[in-house]
Parts: sequence; structure tokens; C-alpha cells
Amino acid sequence: MRVEIFRRTVKDRRKGNSWELLYHLKEGIESAGDEAVIVNEHMTGETRPGEMEPKADMAAMCGYGGEKQMHHTKGRRRILANKCREKKIPLITFDGGLLSSF
Repeated sequence: MRVEIFRRTVKDRRKGNSWELLYHLKEGIESAGDEAVIVNEHMTGETRPGEMEPKADMAAMCGYGGEKQMHHTKGRRRILANKCREKKIPLITFDGGLLSSF
């Protein structure tokens, strides 16, 4: 199975619990024998058309796509969640927020 992990669902600062969780998820998927790809790993700045378009068997993102937030990181999450629903692609969601308290 091929799983796309959408890097742009965490902030561009490239550090912190959520950033690290992306790579831990990739390692876990690969250790199970599946293929994991981090999508748009080096992209920064404004959201670009098509960047949140899932093309694999499964997708993964950090956080959730809120109902009203349609800007920056949360907006990208919402776009991805909607695209996955449209294409009937399962979406793994996870969050590092709990870990930021320690």
C-alpha cells in the first residue's frame, strides 16, 4: 500500500512535535512493509493549487480540518479532508498537541 503524508498540514518552521510525528509515522508505515511518501516536503509559503490533492491508496495529515478555518495550515487540512472524501481515500489524522505540554 502507498500512503501519502502531507507535510503542509504542519507549520513550515520544521521543528516541534508535529513535525517529528510526520517522520515517525513514515518510519512506522515503512516498518510494516508499506510505502510512505512525504508530499511537498520542502514547499513553504502560500498554498498552491493542487498541492493537497491525494493520489495514493491512503493519506495522512497532522491535525484536523475545521469547519470554518480556510487559511494557511488549517485550510490545507480542510482541503485535504474534502478531497479524500470526494475520492473515497482513507485519511489518517493525528495531532502532536498533547505532547506539547511536556
